[in-house]
Amino acid sequence: MSGTFFLPSSLAELGWIRLLCLWAIVAFLCKVTYRPFLSPLRTIPGSPLSRIFSSYSVVKRVVAQGAKSVRDDYEAYGDIYVNKPNGVSISNPKDIKMVLTTYEFRKTDIYQMLDIHDQPSIFTNRDPKQASQRRRQIGPYLNHTYLSRMEPLILKYSIMAIKQKWDRLLAEAEAKNTNIGGAASSVTVNFRNDTQYATFDTIGALAFGREFKALETDDATIIRWIEATGFYLGMTKNFPFLLFWPLDKLIQKKKDMFESFVQYSKESVLQRRQQLNSSSSSSSSHHDKEKPVDLLQALMDAEDPEAETKVRMTPDEVSTESIAM
Repeated sequence: MSGTFFLPSSLAELGWIRLLCLWAIVAFLCKVTYRPFLSPLRTIPGSPLSRIFSSYSVVKRVVAQGAKSVRDDYEAYGDIYVNKPNGVSISNPKDIKMVLTTYEFRKTDIYQMLDIHDQPSIFTNRDPKQASQRRRQIGPYLNHTYLSRMEPLILKYSIMAIKQKWDRLLAEAEAKNTNIGGAASSVTVNFRNDTQYATFDTIGALAFGREFKALETDDATIIRWIEATGFYLGMTKNFPFLLFWPLDKLIQKKKDMFESFVQYSKESVLQRRQQLNSSSSSSSSHHDKEKPVDLLQALMDAEDPEAETKVRMTPDEVSTESIAM
């Protein structure tokens, strides 16, 4: 019995290229039929193109302003809407809290794009056991008691720093007007910039144990780093060809800023370890009292209370969590 298989003459004449084209057309028609009309998500509001193409929402947010695009979708479709063939976006804070605090809602692989050098954070970990462990490690340091101990640091780099800067600007304006015999002094401040700078100065002090001095010097470097990090990670995940020459040159500047941010975080962990190692050789209890009270120290000291062996996070894990904060 012969094992030879013969295609019908009509198909054989088409050739393999035509067969592949035919298969692609059939697959596309199946998608445009199933996803809008037969999918379990068919009754949920959303853009018709989002139901068919996974990349539509990503491209739209890249081409348009990301925040504006999301807001427009929310206003058009409501709290829950389809943003890709098998995915939805949620906007209600109660729904978001339920998803983020329930282990049954496992994060999808899309969160991988926010991993720092393949190192997941508490916000991007897709493994339920690892995510649960990280919450147990960090959780005790996010309670009201520890947060209240960080309050002086928060006040120093936020409202007190803003007041100090504005008082200085007023004093300089008053001195200038006095010298020229002018009227009462006044000064114009950029409220948005100053509060934003103060926010990142506070984050720098808490998560990195260092001073950005963004408010004092009007330096937006850290803000540019954060923007570049989100852009670079998102673009390389959704468009992997940008990682290769020569297209990688298109995002080289963003990559450099991303790497600078990562290096800054790693140096922060190293500096804190050196600071602790060089501290006075007093008793352990006294040494603990001298430890800085901030998120960086909390991450370095964090342990899983349910683990038999109390293992702390590695420097790379601490660095990643600092960036995530």
